[in-house]
Amino acid sequence: MLSDLKTGISYVFSRRRISRLLMLYGLFVLLCVPAGFLAGLLVSRVYGDSYGSLTAVELAGFAGMTAGGLAGRVESASVDCSFSTGPVSGTS
Repeated sequence: MLSDLKTGISYVFSRRRISRLLMLYGLFVLLCVPAGFLAGLLVSRVYGDSYGSLTAVELAGFAGMTAGGLAGRVESASVDCSFSTGPVSGTS
């Protein structure tokens, strides 16, 4: 299992486009996680300790993520997003 992990990591870093994409994704996640954890604290300090306020903020976030996912899905249907440069070894 560790050899597979090592092979996968070396593959990713040998492909510049894929490694940049994964690093960008990692940076995005690193910067978004604190906002997600601190949203509850912000709501409780600004709007008070009511479940209704926290629910409204969480629903707004959910709606935004859903809309973004659907918009990305529509866009990706019209754009070729493949990174393939040929057949993967071991396949026919």
